[in-house]
Amino acid sequence: MQYECTTCNKTYKISSLRYQCDCGNALALVRESHICPNPQVPGAMSLWRYREALPIDVDTDIVTLGEGMTPLVPLAVNVPEHFVKLDYLCPTGSYKDRGASVLLTHLKALGVETVVEDSSGNAGAAIAAYSARAGIHCTIYCPESTSQGKLRQISAYGAELKLVPGNRMATTEAVKRAAETTCYASHNWHPFFLE
Repeated sequence: MQYECTTCNKTYKISSLRYQCDCGNALALVRESHICPNPQVPGAMSLWRYREALPIDVDTDIVTLGEGMTPLVPLAVNVPEHFVKLDYLCPTGSYKDRGASVLLTHLKALGVETVVEDSSGNAGAAIAAYSARAGIHCTIYCPESTSQGKLRQISAYGAELKLVPGNRMATTEAVKRAAETTCYASHNWHPFFLE
């Protein structure tokens, strides 16, 4: 398994500090997939029910809070082929729990002890919660304008908060400086979150 740039095709070994190509573009995971026709893990009531389809070694301890398996509800009675997935029922209230579970499982397997992330809400809460479950120290960079409710939720999971003055881009720039020496658990860039 390796990373490959989605623009220039440069490849990289998997690393705890790598989340973006040197050219500034996104990375994708390149891996062999040997998925059987019915890749379900019996009894697993989370996204890990489909473990064989995920980019995590079989013998890796997973970091889970029971994310996934949320209901699908018909959007309208007379249009049965359109459904809405109720991912607000995930542990932190967001679909971002799915990516956080896979990413923190990967980072824990690499031996990462500290992560940083930038967010103004749901992603910060998800990374904070799954970092706590993994036993990984987490610092979330948030714009000063972030809602008090989201800041309390992030703090409730034990994450350290860094409030950044200015707009959302100022927050991203602050976390990128921290990411020069610390693992950036980015919900926007990290291939294991996006996979």
